[in-house]
Amino acid sequence: MLAATATQLGVASVLSHGLFVSRPAQWSALGALSLYGGAPAAFSAEDEEFCSILAAYISVAVATAQRRDEVDRREAALHRGLSTRDVIGQAKGILMERQHLSAGDAFDLLRRTSQRLNRKLAELAQQLAETGEMPT
Repeated sequence: MLAATATQLGVASVLSHGLFVSRPAQWSALGALSLYGGAPAAFSAEDEEFCSILAAYISVAVATAQRRDEVDRREAALHRGLSTRDVIGQAKGILMERQHLSAGDAFDLLRRTSQRLNRKLAELAQQLAETGEMPT
């Protein structure tokens, strides 16, 4: 069926190279680079060599882009974590001062309230830091 469809589309030859990148302890497949020709044996040895080199460059480019995306996601998560940590610290400070609690006890109170209200601890801490009131 594939051959019949290729023939209908005028494809008589294909030059294809896998795109791979080295990951720790293994090679990881990224995809394939395929070139199509309208005549049988359309690709020369030079074409095959060029396609091989091009596939290597594309593999590096794709792997670099994937790595950059991963770094960007981690950086965003780190920033979210730092801002969350700051607001939780503010909320703990409010509880420590008002209810004369230790840092651990203040955090436990936030955690228990978060679980009881089924709300994220960071959201609860944000509300406490902004309004001065512990949600009930």
